[in-house]
Amino acid sequence: MNPPQEVLTLLALTGAATSTQLGERIGLVAKALHGVLGKLEAGRLIAPVARVRLAISGRPQTVWSLLPLGARRAGLYFTQGLGREALVKGLLKTHFVLANPEGYYPIFFADQVAFFEERGEKWPWQGKEGPVRVSAQIRIVEDPPEEKGRVHVGLAVATLREARPLLEPQRMVWAKRPGYRLTLLATEEQLAGIQAIFNPLNDWHDPYLQQQKTYREWRAILRGLAPEEERYRHHIERVLKWVEMDGTQESAERHDLVMRAFPEPSQQPEMLTLFLGPIQLLQGLGASNKPL
Repeated sequence: MNPPQEVLTLLALTGAATSTQLGERIGLVAKALHGVLGKLEAGRLIAPVARVRLAISGRPQTVWSLLPLGARRAGLYFTQGLGREALVKGLLKTHFVLANPEGYYPIFFADQVAFFEERGEKWPWQGKEGPVRVSAQIRIVEDPPEEKGRVHVGLAVATLREARPLLEPQRMVWAKRPGYRLTLLATEEQLAGIQAIFNPLNDWHDPYLQQQKTYREWRAILRGLAPEEERYRHHIERVLKWVEMDGTQESAERHDLVMRAFPEPSQQPEMLTLFLGPIQLLQGLGASNKPL
């Protein structure tokens, strides 16, 4: 075991980790861990970039990230972001690695795409010029034996606004097929909102549940959504897109929001959540020290 290299490798893989997470990963007691982290910091390989609490009770922990020299030592050609969203995603991805210690984790994006697509599926997040980088952690399962070679994707999301386009049902078809597995990584406070993305109309008293409207009526509703109705926006937009694909915008057909937007409302991916208190970015690295 080479604890310094293990610290660099984990930070290269995820982008950020707390002292406690690093200690759990490499199996060192606090005193020995602090010695390792101190030497890496003195060598300008890593730096404390924030403080955060990962439990409702307990003291805030230091969040570590790679400096340029540390990134090169870990095999990277670039350094990860140090903004709040990047650190949140890094902590979530570290949480995923700790929960799934067995397996191979490719660090580079090109390798992630290659391992994903080798089973015949297209990378779900495509742009005009090809696969789009998202904050995904790809794990090639080695244990248990019956799942060996399976591609396990941990998708970290920092905000609900980011989550909605990433989790459109047409992008998630692969997750139900053999050889693939999806786990969404989010903070505990996002859990209800992410579940609502997949099944927002689970309340039989919801006024939208029984509504069936024409294309033009749904368009009019979309333009006048009240702030408390914003959670419907993404789903109404999906109904409108389907009608446009059918070319029936001028039809008097009434489209059911639930049936058209949620053909499988009970299908939800696995969730792995992490309690995350306010993050205090530290000074000295171009960041504010105000709690975010």
